[in-house]
Amino acid sequence: MPKAGDFKVGLVGERYGILTVVGEAEQVGKNRRLICRCDCGTEVNMLLNNLRSGKVTSCGCEGKRKYTRVSNARKLGPRGRLREDLSGKRFGFLTVIEFFGVKNPSQYLWTCKCDCGSTVVVRSSNLKNGNTKSCGHKKIKHCIFCGEKLVGGRYGFYCSETCRTLSNRNGNLPKRVQSYGILNRTCLECSQRFHGGPRAYYCPVCREGRKRQAKARYLDRKRSGDVRPIGSKDKCERCGSEYSVEGGLQRFCPDCQPIHAAEHDRETALPFYHANKGRLNYSRNIKRRKTEPYCLICGKWFEPINGSTTCSPACKAEIGRRRNREWYARERAKERGDTVSQADLARMLGVSRAAIGDRVRRGTLPPFDEGKVWKQETIKPFMIAKNPSSS
Repeated sequence: MPKAGDFKVGLVGERYGILTVVGEAEQVGKNRRLICRCDCGTEVNMLLNNLRSGKVTSCGCEGKRKYTRVSNARKLGPRGRLREDLSGKRFGFLTVIEFFGVKNPSQYLWTCKCDCGSTVVVRSSNLKNGNTKSCGHKKIKHCIFCGEKLVGGRYGFYCSETCRTLSNRNGNLPKRVQSYGILNRTCLECSQRFHGGPRAYYCPVCREGRKRQAKARYLDRKRSGDVRPIGSKDKCERCGSEYSVEGGLQRFCPDCQPIHAAEHDRETALPFYHANKGRLNYSRNIKRRKTEPYCLICGKWFEPINGSTTCSPACKAEIGRRRNREWYARERAKERGDTVSQADLARMLGVSRAAIGDRVRRGTLPPFDEGKVWKQETIKPFMIAKNPSSS
């Protein structure tokens, strides 16, 4: 075995990847170490076995460039071809432009252009399984009235006070906003209709006026000296203990404040919920609503068990057969091209099924003809208007 000083001159100048051998380093145990210079200018000590086996081909600078373009040999598959050419195909809002490279032998990357104009690099697996449908612009929240990007969140679902005021005058809110408890309400001061949450008692105009009045009352108290300075001492109205004032409206000590807040919530929130649960929790209200227990098949009165809708096993089997016949009829019509389902239209337009449902509720799309499908003659004009490329 050669020693550390008996370096073979024939190894000097040999290249392994982007490393060039310039000398031999001190041997560690039975493993020989060589001094190599990388093309980037860095000198490192590498084991000879790792260099010859191909485990080490650089000083580490190549590992920092995961998403850089790779050589043609790495771009090609095992037979010299791409595994699957996705160029020109569309996935959601993304259109595949060209092959970008590989991150590892099983992950192929593609350059895609989004409908918003930006360009991104996406894995082929994420495109196929639907995990990536856009460059990320769909995550940005927009004003529900004018569509502008929301900044700061000061006006809730609106970008400005103007949009909120105009929306309050122009009808109902979208259903996704109503799910948060934002409903049409009546101002207690001017009796005008406006959109607000469970504790919104005044319209935006009256609210601003009340804020100005409250500020004027505060300035009057301040001039008369009837204002508690922050940090002063006062007594709790609930337990009588002394506390340090942290706000102008503070009435309770830190221990009693959560208890008072919970009591106030129970006094105000529950009566409101019981009065409006038909709108706030519509689906659960429907399930709990008591109906006349008549069989859906024969019309016979019966005592339902576990929410059943039929009076006997025979009627239950009959309703199953009817549903199967309806399903097969829809599938055959879909194969013939006579109908278009909600999922098919969402796939054509590159949007979600929920977005199609919202358009139907807003009146942008016609109502369903049967179940969740349209007849071809009903939806075809809208398909052409929304997706010109399909014609």
